[in-house]
Amino acid sequence: MKLGIMIEPGSGNNTAYDYDQLIEQTQCAEEQGFTSVWIANHDFSLASAVAEVTEYIRVGVLTSPALLHPLKTAEDAAVLDLLSNGRLLFGANPLVSAEQLADCSITPEQSWPRFVEAMDIIVKSWTHDGFAYLGKYNRIPLHTSAESNDGQPFITEPSEPPFLVPWARAGLPFNYLSLQPKPLQLPHPPVFVAAGNEESARWAAHM
Repeated sequence: MKLGIMIEPGSGNNTAYDYDQLIEQTQCAEEQGFTSVWIANHDFSLASAVAEVTEYIRVGVLTSPALLHPLKTAEDAAVLDLLSNGRLLFGANPLVSAEQLADCSITPEQSWPRFVEAMDIIVKSWTHDGFAYLGKYNRIPLHTSAESNDGQPFITEPSEPPFLVPWARAGLPFNYLSLQPKPLQLPHPPVFVAAGNEESARWAAHM
């Protein structure tokens, strides 16, 4: 059996002290043999600090993909996976509060399809090079002229020699992009879903 802990900064007035306590808890958890520590609230900065002061314990981050741009989430996760030497556990929470949705100008009806679309982009951006995405809520790149032949939103860049790295494509049509950097773990960091209802549990099982 593998045991982990979940930590979250307190809501008191002494935030610096709360962070110090949180770091100490993580170090203690590693010394006691816990296999993972989870950071709530999409806090990649705090997770990076945890990774810096630990050596073996895996670092999990619970994200809310429906609320943020999926490429930003994918990039933050990839950077943390590299900084932690491949110790990232990627957590995705499809359930967000009405207040959080309102803050992001997202209707409750959009929450689930946005989550599913974001997860599709995140995982595929980790495992593919050049791509375009023609989703309902995300068009990547924004002004791409790429077209889908099979109706699928994810389109891989045609491989036509000579291959050019992304930074050598100045002046060329910007129809595809490649997430940089890629995560260290192959094919990608383990993905966990906070399945708080039947719909999300069935989706996680299907995936």
